[in-house]
Amino acid sequence: TTATKKLRALMPADTSLTSPQVITSFAMVSNLAKKVEPVGKGYAALQLRWVEQIQRQKDIESGKIDFEAEEKQRLADFAQDQNPEDDGEPKDYEKKKKKKTKEDIEREALLMGDLYSILGLEDKTYESSEGDIAKSYRKCALQFHPDKLGDKITEKDKEVWLKIQNAYETLIDPVKRKKYDSSLPFDENIPDTEGMSDKEFYDKFGRTFTNNSRFSTVKPVPNLGDEKTPMEEVFKFYKFWDDFKTWREFSQYDEYDLEDAQDRYEKRWMDQQNKKLREKYVKAERKRLIQMTDSAYKADPRVKAQLAKEAAEKEAAKKAKKEAKARYYQEIEEKQKKIEEEERKKKEEQEAKETAEKEAKKLAAKKLRETAKKIVEVCVAKMPNSEKYHKFFLIEMVKQYPKQEAMDVLLAKIEGIEATTPQ
Repeated sequence: TTATKKLRALMPADTSLTSPQVITSFAMVSNLAKKVEPVGKGYAALQLRWVEQIQRQKDIESGKIDFEAEEKQRLADFAQDQNPEDDGEPKDYEKKKKKKTKEDIEREALLMGDLYSILGLEDKTYESSEGDIAKSYRKCALQFHPDKLGDKITEKDKEVWLKIQNAYETLIDPVKRKKYDSSLPFDENIPDTEGMSDKEFYDKFGRTFTNNSRFSTVKPVPNLGDEKTPMEEVFKFYKFWDDFKTWREFSQYDEYDLEDAQDRYEKRWMDQQNKKLREKYVKAERKRLIQMTDSAYKADPRVKAQLAKEAAEKEAAKKAKKEAKARYYQEIEEKQKKIEEEERKKKEEQEAKETAEKEAKKLAAKKLRETAKKIVEVCVAKMPNSEKYHKFFLIEMVKQYPKQEAMDVLLAKIEGIEATTPQ
């Protein structure tokens, strides 16, 4: 069976059609219509596309072009266009992948030479400002520029000047300089704190923090100090490194050169892979800085002494608080006991008083009865045959004379009465 042919092409224009017309603003006046012929670059390009499409159709019909294979490739390209950020790796990515180790990068940087020394900035190195770099470059140019040497220039002089030029172009460009400085050999090791003496701590960690301070975006960077440094400055130092902001970059570890990309989609994919790798190194660097700061903080003799002092003060305060609390409750207990003792004594005194009053009343009543009885006896003695009335008189006397004093007075009066004989 014959495969169906599909033509994706624009057909030539129908020459029988009326050519374009331009109508002036006087549209109502028919005789002002202006006839325009198709000319210009746009029309020429259109005519060329028509010719190419006609030729392409002829090639498809003759079999020179495999339309079905071409259509499949077109659909595959279209699918890729719809998902350009797909992480699927290009088939030839292994050929373009260039994995680098830390040693490889440092070796490449060393092969470039010490760019700071080339410009005479070996004393300042990475601390050199743009002004220092420009000034040193001008100074070198006065001595080594080919125009200054003239006919006396040698191949060695040319080589020296090329190195100077390369050093200047690298260091004066912030991006290139940052990459170069980040590629230089750098000791990332953290000192071992086991069995470390105080002197070794200040020496080793002092150098470590100084070396790492080169990557700080914030200047000036505080020093580690020594045993005489005030604790306020010590804690500020560790706060600075806890919030340390670094400019160190890791683009030198990129595995793909974007210039090797075949198209913009592969270029985008390569850039994504490079960014992922950089993020990996950034996280590792952040972890290393945290570990370095934490290790130094735990081993710092000043911090240890301060923490021990604070712990002792905290324990002393805790003990004092506990003792104060005990004293407080003891005072409350003593006050309570005192109150209870006072209440007990008061109660006993009240009970004793009530008992005494009760006894006194009993004695008074007894004495009152005895006095009344004696009055009766005196009356009987002084008035014989009157005892049959003694109870009546006794009750009446008690009613009339309820108090002992009155009864005593009455008794005395009765005793003073002379005895009589009843008629």
